[in-house]
Amino acid sequence: MKLYWSPRSPFARKVMVFAHEAGLAGRIETVRTLVSMTSLNRELMRVNPLGNNKLDNLVPWRNEALRPKPQQSPEVLAGFELKIRSSLEFLDTMPVDA
Repeated sequence: MKLYWSPRSPFARKVMVFAHEAGLAGRIETVRTLVSMTSLNRELMRVNPLGNNKLDNLVPWRNEALRPKPQQSPEVLAGFELKIRSSLEFLDTMPVDA
């Protein structure tokens, strides 16, 4: 098993705590992965096309958009939009059962 992780990720920490408790940590290959709020990690997107799930991106994007205009970061907003659009484009390629 591979775990693409960042030291800042609470999700990766939770996975590793569980893995240690369950005696599975030795079966997990950890791959340190750098992620950014303002750009895509293309290598990560190849193995995890959704990047973060849509909700993980939508909530902070909305929070940034609700800040007063002078306090908003255009780079952060553009980064979230890029990640969300990339996720939606991937989902559009998925077959839909009728």
